[in-house]
Amino acid sequence: MTASLKNLYTQIRKSLLERQKIVQILFLLLCTTITTNSLFAQSGDSNIVYSESDFDYSEVPTPAPKALSLGGTTYGDVTVTPSSGCYNGSTSQTISATATNHIYYRENFDNLNSWSVSNFATNSSNYSIDGNYAYASAAGAYIQLSESISTWTNVKVYFMYETNSSSVVKLQYSTADNPGSGDWVDVGSYTGDGVNWKYSNEVSINNNAKKIRFYVSSFYNYAWIDNFAISADVPATISWTNTGTAGTASGSTYTVTPASATNTFTATNSGSSPAKSASATLNVLKATISGTTSICNGNSTNLSISFTGTAPFRYRITGDSSDRTLSSGTSATISVSPSSTTTYQITKLEDAHCSNVSGSMNGSATITVMRPPTINTISAPSAICDGQKITAPSLTVTQNNGT
Repeated sequence: MTASLKNLYTQIRKSLLERQKIVQILFLLLCTTITTNSLFAQSGDSNIVYSESDFDYSEVPTPAPKALSLGGTTYGDVTVTPSSGCYNGSTSQTISATATNHIYYRENFDNLNSWSVSNFATNSSNYSIDGNYAYASAAGAYIQLSESISTWTNVKVYFMYETNSSSVVKLQYSTADNPGSGDWVDVGSYTGDGVNWKYSNEVSINNNAKKIRFYVSSFYNYAWIDNFAISADVPATISWTNTGTAGTASGSTYTVTPASATNTFTATNSGSSPAKSASATLNVLKATISGTTSICNGNSTNLSISFTGTAPFRYRITGDSSDRTLSSGTSATISVSPSSTTTYQITKLEDAHCSNVSGSMNGSATITVMRPPTINTISAPSAICDGQKITAPSLTVTQNNGT
């Protein structure tokens, strides 16, 4: 082939390639202008979010913020077990808190501040869904999320991608803190059609992962990434406060020492934005009976019971077959008239919150019943002679004290 023919061939081939690129660009412009992809809104960068029907993330705020940090979009909750209860006598008790936080981060590649990059850059043009995207310039290019995800669990990733049929983008993770080239594990490989943006659906990341990145394993002309989103469960920090007698806090548990009054213990998940709190209320129920004394047979005496708790109080004492009720107040007086010495104790105790709590029924009252003494009868001669001596009988008196 002559030199002139070679030059002509080269020019024709170059012209055809340029026309091919123009056609691809026209397709991309058409897709962007007409909004053929129903996953994205077209009302501006801040409103572009994934459809809930596609990703089932109804709890994600709209619009989601674009700053990557645990405080950026971290929302969660906290529960306390038990949420209410009663002090168990003199025994220490444990209250447990369970907190979960969830982070959601979205990146539209206005910049690459949250990423470590090699042969990647951002571009703003009509090719993208929202005006910005990240693009590779060579095989081996990567864009690695700077944030460590080592403490994250249930990590889900979503993104858009566009390549021609000869370029391959891989989503990878590593369990190393500072991964080298051989420390990466492929999660998925993605190749476009050179015409339309495609979305990845939900991609789960190994819970042992510490780093994630996009890696261009094959490159021809272009490989683009846009609208990256990541969601995960993240650790929660719990702090405790209480309204009364203090206990001992240790992470998600609080050891409660016995107390004489109702206390409320509050666990706060400060990692959530806004912070979330939950409380546990421990109620006190106690009653003490007193009134030990002695009475004569047939007489009566009063027993006293003092209560700690929340009225109404329902209780029984020794000998009761039905409940007594104290509708208000914290003390009760009970008249008793035993026929024999009796020790009275509280046998049942309830209030508005608690029932028969261990160690709640205290004290006793012993009523000793005294009876009239018994004088033994004596016999003696009805008459004696003058000067006659007799032995006087002894007089025995028995005290009847009911024993």
